[in-house]
Amino acid sequence: MPLRVLHLITDLEIGGAETLLCSLIEKLDSERFECSVGYLSGPGTLRDRLEKHGVEVTRFPNTFVLDARTVHRLSRHMILEDIHILHTHLPRAHFNGAIAARSLKKQTGKPVLVQSRHNTNHFTGLRRLSIPLDRKLARVAARILPVSDSVRDEVEKRTRLSPDRITVVQNGIDIQCYPNRSPQEPNQEAKNLEKELGCQEGTRFILLVGSLTPQKGHRVAIDAFSRISKVVPEAAMLLAGIGPDQNHLEKKVRAHGLAERVHFLGQRQDTAALMRACDVYLQPSLWEGFGLATLEAMASGAAVVASRVGGLMELIREGETGYLTRAGDPVELAKKTLELLSQPFLRRELGKRARVVAREQYSIEETARKIGAIYEDIAGPAGPRVSPSRS
Repeated sequence: MPLRVLHLITDLEIGGAETLLCSLIEKLDSERFECSVGYLSGPGTLRDRLEKHGVEVTRFPNTFVLDARTVHRLSRHMILEDIHILHTHLPRAHFNGAIAARSLKKQTGKPVLVQSRHNTNHFTGLRRLSIPLDRKLARVAARILPVSDSVRDEVEKRTRLSPDRITVVQNGIDIQCYPNRSPQEPNQEAKNLEKELGCQEGTRFILLVGSLTPQKGHRVAIDAFSRISKVVPEAAMLLAGIGPDQNHLEKKVRAHGLAERVHFLGQRQDTAALMRACDVYLQPSLWEGFGLATLEAMASGAAVVASRVGGLMELIREGETGYLTRAGDPVELAKKTLELLSQPFLRRELGKRARVVAREQYSIEETARKIGAIYEDIAGPAGPRVSPSRS
């Protein structure tokens, strides 16, 4: 009989954690694990992808960070579906899931709780008030899975859990979804993009994929592009994603006089093609737990310039598979981007080496194998093995 695993996530919109969840479930062995998904808010853009794969998806309406109605509905669902393992993703899911799991486990002996930690710096501003709650509820988890060493360091510091309850499992991607880019410049994807956007022939595309939020550094990228555009007048910036910062970013673009050269693409399903079309991929995040979009760009053979923060420092080998710059520094970001735009051979070589690293070290199959082994370890015949936390 397969282990019944319920994945609970805050929403199912297109983002790093959400996309990874879909890829993970598609690669877990269905004979060993029967996976279902619950989400708390939003329209559920990725729901169709999961249901086409035969995954049951349930929404648990959620109004508050901690919502008694959500906990009740989630608890009833786990009893009815005989869930063995609850695997939560992102803070709101962690909080509601931990309370439901703790209550049920006292009554029935299950489910065992696993938490994936996808980012650093979750608890800024008013969210810092949630740190004591996170520390307390993290102790309910049999295992916490940070996606990078930098996330692990933050989790250890914040939760004070013993290290044997924290296991790093890096994100992975399905390399088959990211065909290698053509060495011809401009390639067919770039020509298609020129036609779609009404750009002149030979446009140099600079791409950034990510939610339009302060974390992702779009403001820094726009300031950098204002410098780049004066040196490379045929350059265009592409911003793929949606988010609450869009109005501010559009005003900033107009203030720089760049409205005709910065394109807000909205939510795109063809990001792999965009990455093959771009001359340079930017990830100027102010903080980043891993950087899944950066890994996708590497797998596409793009030349990457990213911030020297968090998981991005683990992904990028400076000068070998991309460039790293100081977070929040548009001058250095512009300088490195211009260096790549002026040297086609360097761009190609960085992209080739980045693709090799992505293919050899970050496969979704390996991610699924590691997580599957953890599931069986904590829910095996001897039952969950939980070590005491440090005081």
